[in-house]
Amino acid sequence: MKNLFLACLAACTLALFQSCKQEESLKPTTSGSSNGTVSQYCPAIDDYVAAHYPGCTIEQVTIKAVATAATPAVDVHAVELDGNCPCLLFDIDCNFIGEFASGQCPD
Repeated sequence: MKNLFLACLAACTLALFQSCKQEESLKPTTSGSSNGTVSQYCPAIDDYVAAHYPGCTIEQVTIKAVATAATPAVDVHAVELDGNCPCLLFDIDCNFIGEFASGQCPD
């Protein structure tokens, strides 16, 4: 009886920890290559665009490998907005990095 009680207690504890586990942020899915159009991306990108670029809408999100003189190539979200809105860059965890002038998204 004691073993049954301990087993139930362990199962309940495990279930409690699993239910409190924070959801992982949505990772992008591409069609195969590292430079691909993203069909799903973090909702934080939508939130950032709505808060900082009202009137702009997202036309396309792609994953691109971008390098600078100081850093090796890293994958980023290149977010192309409509009209005269800038191109935005977000890291792979959907944190804002910077912007480029309209039509100047990195290749």
